[in-house]
Amino acid sequence: MHSLPRARRLRPALTRLPRALRTRPRRAAIVLVITSVLLAAAAVVVGYVRTPLPTRPQDGVTDEGSAVYYADGRTPLFRLGANRENVRHGQIPDRLRWAVLSAEDRGFYGGHGVSPSGTFRALWNNASGGDTQGGSTITQQLARNYFKGLSRDRTMGRKVKEIFVAMKLDRSRAKDEILDLYLNTIYFGRQTSGVQAAARAYFDKDVWQLDVAECALLGAMIQRPAYFRTRGDGPAARALRARWRYVLDGMVSMGRLGRAEADRQRFPRTQDEWTGVGLSGQDLLVRHRVEEELASVGIPMDSVVNGGLKIYTGLDQRWMRHAEQAMREAQEPRWPGTVHAGLVAVDSRTGEVKALYGGDPKRSQIDSVFAPVAQAGSTFKPYVLAAALRKGLSVRRGSAAAPRRSSRRTVTSRR
Repeated sequence: MHSLPRARRLRPALTRLPRALRTRPRRAAIVLVITSVLLAAAAVVVGYVRTPLPTRPQDGVTDEGSAVYYADGRTPLFRLGANRENVRHGQIPDRLRWAVLSAEDRGFYGGHGVSPSGTFRALWNNASGGDTQGGSTITQQLARNYFKGLSRDRTMGRKVKEIFVAMKLDRSRAKDEILDLYLNTIYFGRQTSGVQAAARAYFDKDVWQLDVAECALLGAMIQRPAYFRTRGDGPAARALRARWRYVLDGMVSMGRLGRAEADRQRFPRTQDEWTGVGLSGQDLLVRHRVEEELASVGIPMDSVVNGGLKIYTGLDQRWMRHAEQAMREAQEPRWPGTVHAGLVAVDSRTGEVKALYGGDPKRSQIDSVFAPVAQAGSTFKPYVLAAALRKGLSVRRGSAAAPRRSSRRTVTSRR
């Protein structure tokens, strides 16, 4: 009679026991997750605090070569040292800034130096053995490529440190300052670093002269400068044109370019190569002469290379081409090796050397114009001497024969 109520009293207790057993692991899991999150957050805070703010650039990243120019004062013959030329904030057009931001970091001005989605993608790539450079903002790229303190190791630890440095840079420097540093140092291909050298290399223009299409091309080149090609119809050229269009479309979506104007743009034509990078032909001889001229006035080469100097010559680019063409037409490269050729054009009013040809460097490294050897044209010297003697000039140093005219003149020799 009493067993039935007792079973009714025990049944709720029996049902409560498994429920308690079920809730304890769940609570333990929640506690474990919260603890893990707090520990991870603490580790992030400690890592951020202990990461120093970089202040010194890497070795060579700010090197700026000395440029040697033709007589027009703007066309370079070659550069002595790094192919970089820093420009001020006001010299960089806004259309180039927005083209680069469209290509590399569309959220630059609204972000905090790090893209959360890009960071997660980069960390996942690192953990899975993928590309360690994916997802980097402009600030992260600057932290990695400009400042000292970050190694080149392909590790997650290095990537995390890069993130901390980028966050600190964003807090300590103005956005425009970060972007200016980036634009003056990033690599664009063709052995050029910085937007000014790139503008010269691809378009033979100063950076402030670039139009929208040209700015978009430079922005596109940053992604794969060693792979992209500006000419032809191969895979690298097609990939660059697609990236160029991506940059223009991004400028439209960012509200920095109208849709109609973007559609009117045509892929720009670039120079085949830029003579301001490599030395070849007469440039080698000109360089030797420049070095000698600078040394003669007390300027050593170790202060010229990467010294950021601007060196101007009297050489005319058009005249130089004519001089070389004239010697080619005379079949100079086929002359016997014992026969040297030299050509020099001098402005008689100023004494400036407008053009020179010191011989084919493939045949000989001797400069037939300025080198202290028997120079081409020496057979004409007796005629000059005869003309001088007829005018009463003497061959003896420091003296002169009686001239036929009332004035007296003295001819001295110069080495």
